[in-house]
This record gives sequence, C-alpha cells and structure tokens, in this order.
Amino acid sequence: MTLRIGFSLDAQRVWMGGLSYYENLLSSIALVRKPNEYRFIALVSGDTERFGNLLRHFDEVHHTPETVMVEKVRFTISQILTSRKATAWLTPEAIVSRHFRKHRVDVAFLTKDPLANFRVPKVCWFPDFQFLYYPEMFTPDDFKANKQAATNIARYADRIILNSNVVSDDFLRVAPDHAHKFFVLPFVAWIADEVYADNAELVSQQYHLPEKFFYLPNQFWKHKNHKVVLEALVLTKSMVPDIKIVSSGILEDYRDRQYPSEFVASISTHGVRDCFILLGLIPRRHVYGLMRRSLAVLQPSLFEGWSSSIEEAKSLGKRVIASDISVHREQNAPDANYFDPHDPQQLADLLVKHYHEGRAGPELQREQSAHQSFLSRAESFGRNFLAVMSDVARK
Repeated sequence: MTLRIGFSLDAQRVWMGGLSYYENLLSSIALVRKPNEYRFIALVSGDTERFGNLLRHFDEVHHTPETVMVEKVRFTISQILTSRKATAWLTPEAIVSRHFRKHRVDVAFLTKDPLANFRVPKVCWFPDFQFLYYPEMFTPDDFKANKQAATNIARYADRIILNSNVVSDDFLRVAPDHAHKFFVLPFVAWIADEVYADNAELVSQQYHLPEKFFYLPNQFWKHKNHKVVLEALVLTKSMVPDIKIVSSGILEDYRDRQYPSEFVASISTHGVRDCFILLGLIPRRHVYGLMRRSLAVLQPSLFEGWSSSIEEAKSLGKRVIASDISVHREQNAPDANYFDPHDPQQLADLLVKHYHEGRAGPELQREQSAHQSFLSRAESFGRNFLAVMSDVARK
C-alpha cells in the first residue's frame, strides 16, 4: 500500500531557512524513496513562485487560495468569538486538515502549529527556542506567538522532529510531559553533484574578489553576530591589512529594521570598508562556489538550532571557524576552530592564523571525502524521516 504524505506550504509563512530545510529534506528523501511506497502531496497557499523549484519533488500539487483569505481575518473574528473550538475552526490549519483529508493524505508534515482540530496524523518540525534565549530580539507579539506555537506543537503533534540534542533539551524543559514525542533528526545540507565540478575560481572572479578571503554566508539578522567579525577585522587590520571578509545574504532584519543599515554604516566608521565586502543576496550555486574558494567559512552566530552554513561546509569539505556554542560543537565539523562569540580578539587570532597558513580552495581531497560522507548522511536523513512518518501513520 502506498503511503500518502502531505506537506503544507504557505507562501506567507515560509522563510529562507524553512525553504532550505525543505530542499535538504526532499532531496535527501529522493535518494531512498520508491514511488510505489510513498506519494508526496503538496498543499500550497499563496504565490507558488515563492517555492522556486521545490515543487518538483511532489507527485501532486494542490492549491488552497482560501487559506490566505482566512489568515487575514482570523484575528478580527477571534476577538468576537469566545469559544476556542470555534476560533480554531477558522484558522488556516483547519482548512489544511480538511484539504488533506479530501486528497486522502495518510500523514502530514507541518512546520507550524497544528492546533487541536487537525484531523490527520501529523509530524511537526520545530526549529529552535531562540525566542527564549534572546527575547529582546522579538516583539512581545512574536514572543507570545512563538511560545504558544511550541506549547501547541508539544500538545497536539503526534511526533516532533528536532534539529539537535540542544533543541531537544530546551524542549524538554518547556514541555517535559511530551518528551516521548521528540525525535532528533539533524538535517543534512544537500549539495548537487554538479556543484563539486563547478569552477569556483570563476565564481570568485565574477564578484571581483581577491585570491584569499574568508566567507560569511549569513542573513543580516542581529543574532547572526556580524558585529564580532567586524570588530575582529579591525583588530587584524594593523597586523595583516590584506585580510578580507566576504559576506552574502539579504540586508534585512524584520525584527530590527534599522540594524542592517546601521551595520553597513559601521563598516565605514571603523575604516574597513575595503576589507568587509558585502555581496547582498546571491544565487545558492554561487554561495557554494564562494565557500569552496574561501580560506574558511565563518559562522559567528550567537544562536542556532542547527547551522545551515556549517552543514554546507561539511558537505563541501570546507574548513569552518565558528562561534563556540553548544549546537556548533554538536555539529562537529572536521578540523573546526571555535571562538567565544563575544571575544573579537579570539576570532582575530584565528583569522590571522588561517590567512598565513591557508590556501584558496577548493581542497579536492577534502571535498572528495566529504562528498562520500555527505551521500551517506543524506540517505540516513531521508530514510529516518520516512520511518517517522510511516510509524505515525500506522498508529
């Protein structure tokens, strides 16, 4: 019997990290799934262009335009209604549930709060508890919404997929009575075979970059901690003025609209405008090319549920310089160097060391070994996910 697995894709709610997670997951599953065993059904609301090539992974794609309409009126109506049951029925999740049943979905995978009225067996993914560690980076409404989502997922999900043991420990403190639902399944960064064959030097030349540089591929959200990299660069300038940081990622932070522009201004204020190179949002294929060409990938973040850039570096066999936080240690990138995310001098010392000792990539022997390991890890990721979904569907 073919197991029909439903995925809910809401264009209004998905973010870059969520899109990346789906691509990593679905590409890994493609290595192991057989069409006669599993059928994937996408339920899409909003603009399908938001999902790019992601929809190629699905056997069926259905649309629910009314989900968007209901989302806009939900809070207005819920102020009138006092019954939680009535309020829940008006949420997008209820509509998704009805559509999944209409399309004979056996088990659903959700990246959002299912609420009490979701009538299909469900597995939920929960990324992390950043809002508890850095509440000052969230508006009161966002903090409340995140906390409520975690509570509802713990209560109503049949199984909860978590990226790391660190997130699992956090969830255990928040919802100890639901620990039996937790399943730690770290995602593996999917790298297509052709990426390893790309000419990384040509990608670097396209952006007119120097031969030796460090690469920081993070969105410009405050918790990503670009600040410590800037401060470290200032410290290295008098010792090794040729050290260059290349950074890509969209220059926006929805939680602090002023932060990106203030950070860009501070680069000039600190006199390192020629050393801190901002590329903005670039194609994913170019990100991989610059990773391969760089001396090392930087990941200075203050908080992660599971770092995409470290996983990508692992799949490419690239050296990593990362902030010394628990989840980065858990990711265990080969030959990684760690620094206190609040100590720019530690990072500066590592930059100088790698600049003198390193060579522009790719490092082909490391890449070959990483590629073999990556395929094995991706197969395991895909197989374990399908096992969770099958187990929930059978109960």
